[in-house]
Amino acid sequence: MNSLLPFVFKKQLFVYLLFGFILATIFGTISHECGHYLTGKYYGNNNVHLGYNYTNFGETRYDSILKFIESKYDYEIKNDKPFPLREQYMACLKEWEDHDFYLTLAGPLETMLTGTIGLLLLLVFRKKYFDAQYLEFWQWLMIFVALFWLRELFNLCVAFIKLMIKGHIRMGGDEFILAKALHWNPWSIYLAAGILSAIILGLIVFKFIPLKQRLTFLLAGLAGGLAGAYIWEVLLGPRLMP
Repeated sequence: MNSLLPFVFKKQLFVYLLFGFILATIFGTISHECGHYLTGKYYGNNNVHLGYNYTNFGETRYDSILKFIESKYDYEIKNDKPFPLREQYMACLKEWEDHDFYLTLAGPLETMLTGTIGLLLLLVFRKKYFDAQYLEFWQWLMIFVALFWLRELFNLCVAFIKLMIKGHIRMGGDEFILAKALHWNPWSIYLAAGILSAIILGLIVFKFIPLKQRLTFLLAGLAGGLAGAYIWEVLLGPRLMP
């Protein structure tokens, strides 16, 4: 184990990486929500709002139609009875569901695509990494981009912790919503993305991080990720982007 993760701790590097992980956590959260926000704007939603860790999509062009029909035929809809506008209602509902699916997909897709771009850059410049004993700034930057994938592993771990503590979990995350829309097991996307995220993390740590910097990197990642989440989710985010 020591040959893969020697006990070598670099104080100065730890401080740099700590701040890097804090900033990456904050930026990763905002960019994830920007994926939702820009998709809502693209679809022409009214009053789309970008928050610190959420996006309020406002109203779609389908909402007023659905509300009007539901107000007139509430009983028939709830009891699956025929009514004059049923065909129009079902078509509009299908459009609304498709619309909502892509709005939800945009956030995780942005995160995964960004991480994949970073991973591809690492593969392109892999010789520079394999030959390096200590990484330069631009090399760390590409690693942080690839680590956008870590959001999926983090989300999976948080979901499991909440489940163990509370015995149940509110399935309101993007991955839960997407799995439900696809009629898949609620945990299917969470697990698949989380496992892939863990594989990518392992590849980065043991292939692209020099031996003498690995322990420092992992400790800074754990401390910086938790600190970044707390700073943004509790201290700064609600005040700067309510």
